[in-house]
Amino acid sequence: MNDIAIRPARSEDVRPALALAIRVYMIYSAPLYAPEAVEYFPTKCRDEERILEFMEGKRLMFTAWDGERLVGMAAQRGASVSHLYVDPAYHRRGIATKLMDALIAAMGVPVVTLGSSPHAVPFYLRYGFVPTDEEQHKFGAIWQPMAYDVPVEIQK
Repeated sequence: MNDIAIRPARSEDVRPALALAIRVYMIYSAPLYAPEAVEYFPTKCRDEERILEFMEGKRLMFTAWDGERLVGMAAQRGASVSHLYVDPAYHRRGIATKLMDALIAAMGVPVVTLGSSPHAVPFYLRYGFVPTDEEQHKFGAIWQPMAYDVPVEIQK
């Protein structure tokens, strides 16, 4: 495997990155969720307004590349991580950590929040996130509210 390059998403990266997010979501999260939740996520990823927010830089997105192959993505909404997905063939290689490092540094906030799928909770705990409430069950989805106190030297 070549070195994985992490970079801010270019306009042309946004749709493929969101397609990767949908594909990974369907593998790991969808089996745990009710049909209405499974239908919701891809619809939001294909929403043109949301896509334009990423393309215009109103929301941050970082991508991970193995040469010319897109292998991961991370994105934010406000002070929250809204997406973190890595191609299953590239799991356990530190890519999610590199994506989170880049995204959190660019966010420049003192506290980052997220709602983790059950599958991703162990990763976020290792990264340093802590649960802020009980696991939530709503609209057929399951998520763990979590927060991360960003070290001062990382904040912009």
